[in-house]
Amino acid sequence: MSGVSPAAYEDMKEAQSLIFRGMEPTQEPFVADVQSRGLVFPANFQIPRERLAPFTTALTRTGESGFFLSFTEKYSAGARALASDDWWVPLSALEMYVEDLFIPSENMLLSPTGRWGVMFSQEGFGVVGGDHAVVSALTTDLSLSSFLKEWRQNRERGGYETAWVPQIVQHLYGTGADDVLRREWFNRQD
Repeated sequence: MSGVSPAAYEDMKEAQSLIFRGMEPTQEPFVADVQSRGLVFPANFQIPRERLAPFTTALTRTGESGFFLSFTEKYSAGARALASDDWWVPLSALEMYVEDLFIPSENMLLSPTGRWGVMFSQEGFGVVGGDHAVVSALTTDLSLSSFLKEWRQNRERGGYETAWVPQIVQHLYGTGADDVLRREWFNRQD
């Protein structure tokens, strides 16, 4: 695991432009060409441990040996501060990614070839798009329903901005999410 060199930083930015159009996971982050999309939930600023093995398998099948990690939100953590905001994480160092690079800060993971990307939000979820195998490895059938239930409860408790929730679901799933949105978000059974 190492900080990203200036040349690799340019490669990372190029890969980022192929996947993401913005840096805010709640604001329709993917470019239009990214067809396969999904929700990583719950996610505490990184790939959930139970999704690491499927993620590794998917990356191995794509022929990629690692990924870029970029902290998109700066975090001042005193002794926990990292030497760089941008890292190269080889698959052989995935445990180090989980253990040593955990910082409670928004971040993104990027394919070095721009085939896929993941963006983690401070709201406890991630968005993934690009290569279908990677999207499938990081999402579960219950991710969307669980996400909507939790954010509906947050909305009902008050004190949370939630207008972005149906928009991000539509951005990720299109009309395929209409039924679950109606049932889980708008609480309608029709």
